[in-house]
Amino acid sequence: MKPSIDLSDWLEKNLFDMLPTATMVINASFDIVKANKAFEETFGQWQDKKCYQAYGNGDTQCTHCKHKAIFKDGNPRIFEDESISTEGRKTCRIIKMFPIQDESKNTQFIVETATDVSDEQMVRQKYRNLFEHVPCSVLIINRDFQIVETNQRARDLFGAIEGAYCYGILKKETGRCLNCAAQQTFESGKMHSGRSSVIGKNGKKVELLVTTVPYGVENGKFDLVLEMAVDITHTLTLQTELEIANTMMRSMISSSLFGIIAVDENDEISVFNQAAKRMLKVNDELDVDVDDLIKIFPTGFLEKIATSEGPVYFPDTKVCNMDGDSFPASLTGIKLESTLQSRGMAFWIHDISRIKKLEFEKLE
Repeated sequence: MKPSIDLSDWLEKNLFDMLPTATMVINASFDIVKANKAFEETFGQWQDKKCYQAYGNGDTQCTHCKHKAIFKDGNPRIFEDESISTEGRKTCRIIKMFPIQDESKNTQFIVETATDVSDEQMVRQKYRNLFEHVPCSVLIINRDFQIVETNQRARDLFGAIEGAYCYGILKKETGRCLNCAAQQTFESGKMHSGRSSVIGKNGKKVELLVTTVPYGVENGKFDLVLEMAVDITHTLTLQTELEIANTMMRSMISSSLFGIIAVDENDEISVFNQAAKRMLKVNDELDVDVDDLIKIFPTGFLEKIATSEGPVYFPDTKVCNMDGDSFPASLTGIKLESTLQSRGMAFWIHDISRIKKLEFEKLE
């Protein structure tokens, strides 16, 4: 059965308006001579307008006009551009321009299509902002272990390292690193983490906590790894300094001639040095609890510490050992606090038996 529609005639009359992208035709004077419905819906009424007027530039011709170049050289153009829609919204478009030429290859008209990619551009911009400003160094590495792209934090820490091999620029090595998290991700397709010591652009050692994930995965395959690296150099330095301080403190406590005892916020014994064990005749500090301390120290001593803002001194008092025998002592106690929260109490015991004995002998 012969179709009742003349296809050529139908296409000539309808196809232009059915194109899903905004399309217009301009002449050498930049007048819009034809535009489809998609163009009119996006940019409004176009009759008797120049192309730059329809795009929201008023009566000012575009600074970098591509139409001029096409009318001159007859070559098509494809590029990304921004313009203002009828709602006043800034739109990002992919522009495609194609010349319509006569038999002498002179360009008489230009057909221009505009595909709105504003949503894609917004997503891309959000990704770029996240990539650039995330609070860690981000590197994209290919299977040859070349650094394809870095974010601002990585550039600040390592300089312009795109194109370099990661093991060469970051570790000054000639080959791949042992226990490389990126290599593990390339092999398994899964996330991997690890520690890495590298060299910053200032030549100083940088300690990193590294996490790697597949990047640009298509149909389960990928050729890039995204590496996120957190600089933990300062944290490790503080940790080392804290360990040194703790070692010094423990050494001073253990070697002190004063008895030193501390209880935590749960009234559990946390410190009980050798001098305190000797004075109080304690074999194992685990056998001592806060009720024993109440018996050891003079009446009201613990209560006064709990209610005082600073140290409490009992310069001349009596302390009882675990056998119930008392001896003269000088006591200091303090409430331990951190950010206005109680962390327990600490006590210092100075056995002044010899001093008392010498004072007594002097008086005699």
